[in-house]
Amino acid sequence: MLACVKLFGPMRQAVGQNELSLLVNGDPPTCAGLRREIRAGEPRLAKMLDGCRFAVNGRFALEEQSLAEGDEIALIGFVSGG
Repeated sequence: MLACVKLFGPMRQAVGQNELSLLVNGDPPTCAGLRREIRAGEPRLAKMLDGCRFAVNGRFALEEQSLAEGDEIALIGFVSGG
């Protein structure tokens, strides 16, 4: 499945674009599989990935969540504040 992942902040700056397009294998493809593909295919994000979560269709997703064609996927970095 082709997954398009929206990037924000430092992740967007590291890659130099707003979105990544990656092939995700699995039956069904999952967020965990997408994380593996990002780590392998985009080394500039590898160190940042451990502190990130995925949002799928506007909601935070667990690693085992299935992905489908057309899902809106965002990689959300660590956020802190008061």
